Amino acid sequence: MEYPIALEANFPYENSLCRIPAGRLRPFRVVIEKLHLDNEHLAQKIFYVISQLEHKQLFFTNNECVEIIISELNENIKRLNEIYTQAEFRYRTKFKQ
Repeated sequence: MEYPIALEANFPYENSLCRIPAGRLRPFRVVIEKLHLDNEHLAQKIFYVISQLEHKQLFFTNNECVEIIISELNENIKRLNEIYTQAEFRYRTKFKQ
């Protein structure tokens, strides 16, 4: 079964392979600066783009993906830990581990 490996590789946040590399956050910072976006407007724009994509949600909901990006940009480790904990619980429940 692959779900124990997925759990080990992606949770908790500190050890996760799902973390966003700093280089991937740089374009967001440029857009924020050039368009003078606050977190709320940035979140709306990110959510719109994510909701248009056809993708399989394995760990995180669209809302959580938006929150993860915003939290990474703001270096809000506490919120990131909360999101990853919720996702891990949901994943464990789904696979009854």
